[in-house]
Amino acid sequence: MNLRAMCLGGISFALVLSSAATAVASPWTLSQHELVLSSDISFATADSEYLDSGKQQVYSLQGTFKSTALTLGARYGFTDKFEMEVRPTFKQVGYEADSVILNIFEEDLSLQDARNAIIDFDSSRLGAADMDVAARYNLLRTSYLVITPEVGFKLPLGYDKPQGTFSNLDEGFDTADDVTLGDGQIDMRVGLLLGGYIPQTRTFIRADAAYNYRTQEPADQVLINGKVGQFLTQSLIVFGGVRWAESIGQGESLGDTYVDTMPTQSAEEFDFGLVSVDPLYLDRSFVVIEAGGIIDVGKAELGFTWSEVVDARNYGDLRTLSFTITTSIPDATRREEDSAPESDEVEEVVEEVIVVPADGDVGEGEIIEEVIIEEVPVEEVPEAREPAPPAEAPAPIEGGGEPEPS
Repeated sequence: MNLRAMCLGGISFALVLSSAATAVASPWTLSQHELVLSSDISFATADSEYLDSGKQQVYSLQGTFKSTALTLGARYGFTDKFEMEVRPTFKQVGYEADSVILNIFEEDLSLQDARNAIIDFDSSRLGAADMDVAARYNLLRTSYLVITPEVGFKLPLGYDKPQGTFSNLDEGFDTADDVTLGDGQIDMRVGLLLGGYIPQTRTFIRADAAYNYRTQEPADQVLINGKVGQFLTQSLIVFGGVRWAESIGQGESLGDTYVDTMPTQSAEEFDFGLVSVDPLYLDRSFVVIEAGGIIDVGKAELGFTWSEVVDARNYGDLRTLSFTITTSIPDATRREEDSAPESDEVEEVVEEVIVVPADGDVGEGEIIEEVIIEEVPVEEVPEAREPAPPAEAPAPIEGGGEPEPS
């Protein structure tokens, strides 16, 4: 059978940026009325993949995947403990590989027949991908520890969902939508975000854990992220981290995928007998390492992150470079409160005082004395305040949850 040889990579790498929501969540909630805006652009490439078995192999027919993603973020503090965040993502994804001509050695083909027999594996998509919505409530915030639960949703923005490699096999080899902008279904997660700060060394530590309920075909996931950052100067932070995801159980198949068991063979000598037919799943597991930095430039912060997949299942072997700009508006919705005008008038109060004789008999000896008391405005004395606590972890502004350089 004449089959496409590298669809599994096409499915797995189409979803490379859809599981990064918890990686940018911050345990340091914003102050009331504070608005933080961010813009993140990421460039990802891959020339190999991790199969459903966990085996890593290059894409067939010299295949290459590339992706560019723009994510816009808005975080708002409703109170000092409760905030919400919205992050829509827009993508351009593409896959390129050598084309194959069907039956070229089995019969004499005319030029037109040869053109009709070509399977072209190049594909690209551009448009709105997924939107992440999250709500966080800070339970504990001390000088050294922050604990914040989170509830979040990932919502598809109207693109076509993935499907098997070929459509209408009875009518020909029309490739289906195997390069997509996302997995086309809703994720719901519940997680706990922990943050720690060591003022003696100006080091911060983050650890996040979440359960990701995935609707429709994919199996649920457990997500765990860890990150350590260090202030090098007042305006420069460097950090490194690990992101881990593991699918729980087995999801439903979307159809068939075709895997080249010898992906190094060329298009000119391609042997379709080396292609296996496997069920296609969206169950994905991965381990990603990352490193980067944050630079404070006054009214904004600039961030950069490099990440690479080191182990996975149903996932592309990705290398990603991201650039982020973040700005904070501390009192975006605060209104000026009208202060009450101070009165300079002096009020006069007349108070009657009855003086009673020593024998207690009130009568002819009653004396009425008129006393005038002047009320003079007194300047307010500020309330006594407690001594300032030890140095706290700087408030967050950067979307990835790193503290703002002080």
